[in-house]
Amino acid sequence: AGFLIVTTWIFKRIWEQSKVIENRSTSKEAPSQRACIIAFLSKGGEELLPKLEQLQSERPDSASPSGNLRLVEDLNFAQLSGIRWTWAPILELIHFHSTGPTGKLRHVTVIGSSTGPTPTAEQVPKILEFASSYFVDHPFPIEWETCFDPQVENSDRSLGVDFEDFDEIELALGNCIDRLLKKGYRHNEIVIDLTGGTKVCSLAAMAVTLESSISNNYVSQGEPKQSNPVRPMICEFDYSGKEAGDPT
Repeated sequence: AGFLIVTTWIFKRIWEQSKVIENRSTSKEAPSQRACIIAFLSKGGEELLPKLEQLQSERPDSASPSGNLRLVEDLNFAQLSGIRWTWAPILELIHFHSTGPTGKLRHVTVIGSSTGPTPTAEQVPKILEFASSYFVDHPFPIEWETCFDPQVENSDRSLGVDFEDFDEIELALGNCIDRLLKKGYRHNEIVIDLTGGTKVCSLAAMAVTLESSISNNYVSQGEPKQSNPVRPMICEFDYSGKEAGDPT
């Protein structure tokens, strides 16, 4: 009953503020780059690693001078494989927010699940290591972080949360946001991805952004294709109605 009440309240707020919700991907304006990404990791993702490692080993050194270009090539390869790669949305966001000479991305936090038939907490360090390998020579340092600090939190919650527990997810997101604010980032420099995780994760992500200038991203992937790959659409949602420069 409590979950239904919270769900109803969230969608009521979204409906009331629909006039200020931005989906810039459907307009001429592209989504805004942000400095910090918080994302949920869905199950699966390691099945393509051997193929990608082989692809990387066969690629000539001069073929892709930029780590971001190598990342796009590998994402295209993953799409052509016909396998739905659950790491792809996070990697797509990392590419988008870091691309260009003034790419803004400086911090990536990935949250894994601690329960269920296939918990993803153990994969979090693997995707962070995999993603960071593309940015070894990146002109701006990017910090890669798990949801909890193992030196502070209990060891059984060092990496994951229950993706079906609204309160626990909301607490985890709050902890992630607080840590980013302590590092000097502002609310309007943070984006929470709605693509991965469960519906409960998406609801919790929307709940913590409703009263702030933190935005949400969603990566529309479509079905894996075994023909010419198509770059996915990245949608941006901002429920606050605040101006882009508002620091709150």
